[in-house]
Amino acid sequence: MNRFLKIGGILLCYARRGKRRLKMWLLRPLFLCVGNNVIFDPDGFYSYSTIKVGSDVFIGPCAHFSGQSIIIGNKVLFGPGVYILGGDHQYSVPGKFMHDLKDPGKNLPVIIEDDVWVGANVTILKGVHIGTGSIIGAGSVVTHDVESYTIVAGNPARLLRKRFLEDDLQRHLALLKTQRQ
Repeated sequence: MNRFLKIGGILLCYARRGKRRLKMWLLRPLFLCVGNNVIFDPDGFYSYSTIKVGSDVFIGPCAHFSGQSIIIGNKVLFGPGVYILGGDHQYSVPGKFMHDLKDPGKNLPVIIEDDVWVGANVTILKGVHIGTGSIIGAGSVVTHDVESYTIVAGNPARLLRKRFLEDDLQRHLALLKTQRQ
């Protein structure tokens, strides 16, 4: 009896994975543009028609990406629970509710370049540009642009250090260039 329960549990697990994978493949075309080898949580929340996703991208579970324009480069990793929030509301108009006052002028794009690692439970706000090769520490709130090849963390996210010394960065870039050829 135990053997049959174990086999049934294994089959159920594979059936759930298959269902999620199928759902992911059915939802892929909803993105504005999507590259190859993109894995995302099909149960997350995405404003699909405003999101461009490059190739070799992993978006962890419980993601929430919403905004007027979100551009994600190639080889980007997102941990679980990442929020990308674009847009804003007016709050200083007398006699109007904030709920009714979306401000289209403040719907700035979020751009995440190639080779970025975004840790778990990070929030990225409107208008942020994250440079190539950056790392965003878990739990950070990114309110300003992030330079390429830097590590940032905190609330608000602040520079912790650069990923490479200048000589090592040049060697890294040269090695990447040879891999592409």
